[in-house]
Amino acid sequence: MRGLQFVSYLVLYCWNGVAEAANPDSFAAYMAAEISQCELRNLQSFWKLPTQQETKVAIGTKVLAKQDLLPDINNARTQALQNNQPDCDYWSLDFGYNDAEVMAGYWGTDTYNAKLKIANEVAASSQYIVKKKLATLVPPVETVTPDQVKADPVDTFFAQGYDYCHAKMVAKAYGKDTYETKTWLGGFLQRGDKGLVEHKLVYARKEALKNRANACSFSDTSFTAQDAQKLAQMWNMTYAETKTTLANKYLYGIEKDMMNRLR
Repeated sequence: MRGLQFVSYLVLYCWNGVAEAANPDSFAAYMAAEISQCELRNLQSFWKLPTQQETKVAIGTKVLAKQDLLPDINNARTQALQNNQPDCDYWSLDFGYNDAEVMAGYWGTDTYNAKLKIANEVAASSQYIVKKKLATLVPPVETVTPDQVKADPVDTFFAQGYDYCHAKMVAKAYGKDTYETKTWLGGFLQRGDKGLVEHKLVYARKEALKNRANACSFSDTSFTAQDAQKLAQMWNMTYAETKTTLANKYLYGIEKDMMNRLR
């Protein structure tokens, strides 16, 4: 997994990218860069671009042109701080619990303080720099089969038990569209990093609880009308109340347990 991650981050620092938002090569190049949401926000402001989508295109363009983005990331952060924007916290970055454990051992601290220090290191350089350091601390382990490498990341996302509602919550939390999110999370799953996907979902659920516009409706979920009808009778609730209750299962991470009971 780490070996494959390191290769993807070498691609990042060749800074390949996009010429048009609809260009599949452009999209793939932006995804390979794996810029954190916080860095994306800073770059959008620094480059004075109106939308995140245009910022992603600009990132991809620099990636394909093999331009170094690190100076822009650093300058964008400096400008953000001057404008009283917060630095990236650990939970807005692309690190999992295992990463925090590895860095905790390296720094001689506990995982919580390692998370804080990871965020500080990213703020002082970039997410890539910290991931590069992390890659040197973990021996490369091949955890992906050839069939998994060839598979569509979106197919992998669904095959491993995730659905549209999961993608929607993460997309809302990280400012992405749902298709991009399925590809993004599917890529993590193909590298064997399911823990990072779950980490993203934990953050997304917290954001959805704070802002119900980020939450799913019943039609976004994998529950069926038959499920709602059956449970409405069991729970002595109206059909509408039951649908709302089932959708809310996703907010607390207990939707799969409920589905297992129903099937």
